[in-house]
This record gives sequence, C-alpha cells and structure tokens, in this order.
Amino acid sequence: MENKKNESRGERLLSLLKHTLPGKIIEFGCGDGDVLQILSKNFQESLIVGIDINRERIDKVNKRNLKNVIVFQSDTGSDIFPENSFNTAIFIGVLHEIFSYQGKEQVNNAIKNAHKVLKKNGRLLISDFLKPESKQVDLIFKNNKTYNKFSRFANEYKVRKITYKKIGNKIILDTVDAVEFLSKYFSPTEKDWKEEMGEAHFSLTMDDYSNELEKEGFEIVWTKELPWYEQKLREIRKDFIFHNESELKSILIIAEKICLFEKNLQKNDLSIKNTSYRKCYENFKNTGGYNGMVYRHQRAKF
Repeated sequence: MENKKNESRGERLLSLLKHTLPGKIIEFGCGDGDVLQILSKNFQESLIVGIDINRERIDKVNKRNLKNVIVFQSDTGSDIFPENSFNTAIFIGVLHEIFSYQGKEQVNNAIKNAHKVLKKNGRLLISDFLKPESKQVDLIFKNNKTYNKFSRFANEYKVRKITYKKIGNKIILDTVDAVEFLSKYFSPTEKDWKEEMGEAHFSLTMDDYSNELEKEGFEIVWTKELPWYEQKLREIRKDFIFHNESELKSILIIAEKICLFEKNLQKNDLSIKNTSYRKCYENFKNTGGYNGMVYRHQRAKF
C-alpha cells in the first residue's frame, strides 16, 4: 500500500485513471462529466460510457459534446448492459453516496453489477473516502462560531445520531463523527449543507471494501491511501485543534475481475459452496479452461 504526499484533485484522479484499460470503459455515477472528459481526452480510441440517475447531470454531460462518450440515465445497479462488455469500470466518489441514500446492500449490488459487465481480467477503479477506526477523540474549538456550526451539525445530521460530551472549549466524540463533521464544515452554500446532512462520506472501511470486492469476485491489486487536501487542513487549523487529522483520508483501489474457481484451483482449494462458483467451475470443466464470466448473457453484444 502506497501513501504519498498530498496531491491536487486532478493529480489524484490521474494517478488512478492512468491504470484504465483501453477499449470499452464505463463510469458508474458519472455526475456532470468531469471524469468522462478526462477519459475522453486520454483514451480517444476507446468507447466510453457514463451512467447517472440524475437527468440534469446527464444533460450537462451531453453539452460537453465528447465525441467518444455515450451517457445513459440509470441506477448503478441496473441490468442494462450485457455481461463481459467492458475492459474498465470506474466509481469516483460514488459508493459513499449509494451507501448514504440506498444502503449497503445497494453498494453490494453496484459492485456486483460492475463485475458482471467487466470482461475476464477487466479492471475496477475506485476512489472514495476511507472510514477510520472508531475511537474517542478531542475536537477543540478556537471560537464560539465553530462550536455553533458543530452544534448545528449534531442536530441536523440525518444518517445517525451524533453523541458527544462538551468540556469547556472542546468536545469528546467518535473519530468517525469528527471527520464527518470536518468534511462538511466548509460546505459552500446552504443548499450544499442540507444535502450533506443526508450523506455519510466516511461510510466504508478498508475491510468493507476488501470484503465486498472479494465476495463479488474481484482481487485487489493496488491501493493508495491519500491524506486530505493540505489547503483544507490549513483552513481547519484556523478554527480547530484536531490531533487526529490524519484520519481525514481517502482511498484509491484497483481491482481485477477473476474467476473464483480458477483462483481456488491455484490454491488447491476445490470446495465449491456457492452456486455462482459452481457455474464457474462447470464452465471451466466443460471448456478445458475459463471462457467467460460465471453467467452467460444471451443478449446482443454491446
């Protein structure tokens, strides 16, 4: 696992997107199209697909007139593409939003869908917040204004109840709640603040990512933990003393689609307890090797 110095958002994106496999590329939750534009510029011979549930965002992507990009209005878990269609699938800052508004089961469905549409050895790229270990920490306020902002957060946050103990100019609270508040502290508008009150940025731990990816048939091949942007940390230090600011971080993950039976075969573990694995095994056995995903898709090729 790599952990290097702070980078700009653009540098962070490029450090992940440079691992994209060319050919057919899909971004789940493409938003306004910032990532699609980077992909379009750097992979001009590839077909790039973006999906997003928000019609307004889809319209904004279309206005960019990206020649090799097609966008669809769809949920990340929807079954609209044939199996084994794409070389690379991408989630940039999306999984925490799915968790916040639809629950962890839908995160599982989104990862499962990515596995389904990827070709064998296809690549999955993930960038998102990294939930820290739960423990009690201090957050010290340098003025009343900052405490009032926290008090508002504690009262208005919808995802879970925020519990804390106030002693003088500091509060004692869980690390997860502290980083969640600090990540929302500089919400630029009242509209942004209200939207943020329904989101859990720090919703998945590294174990959560690893377990979900492995369960759906991915193997993690590279990760990189990133500290929060230095500029934002400098702004926070003007108003707070927080000795655990290293817990404000995100994660980049690269995973590859594997055949679970093939992996177990390499480990000499021939136990097949899951029906999906059994289909993979039968496919492997009948063809003398692996010739596709666990499931066969009868639709026309994408």
